[in-house]
Amino acid sequence: MSDDERIAGARRALGERLAQLRSAAGFSQPQLAPFIGYSRSTIATVETGRRTAALDFWQRCDDVLATGGVLTRQYAELTALLEQQRRMIAVTAQAERQARVLERWRQAKEAGAAALSFDDELEPAVAALARCFHSVSV
Repeated sequence: MSDDERIAGARRALGERLAQLRSAAGFSQPQLAPFIGYSRSTIATVETGRRTAALDFWQRCDDVLATGGVLTRQYAELTALLEQQRRMIAVTAQAERQARVLERWRQAKEAGAAALSFDDELEPAVAALARCFHSVSV
């Protein structure tokens, strides 16, 4: 399963959980809206997983529905997945940039560019790659 699929699934599960808790508390979407300060349409799009809402939304729902923080905790899990995906995208982009630097250095070296040295070109690239791989494993 891809990261995008896991995130979409987590978003849908969170929305479904809200719908279950809202119904169990005896609220319709229009009835809940004024209590949490968000529109019925926002509640509807969140419940279907088409979008997510800010932490404030989930805290207000937890308070009004007296869930004990269930929604806020599930939202934290979703945001952790999103952050993990952002980190992986950044690490991948950095690794690709460093690979291009290394390839240019290799090509220049093969062409006989005497001006390139390990200290000036390769060492910073290797250090940056090491940081990328370290951040992935942390």
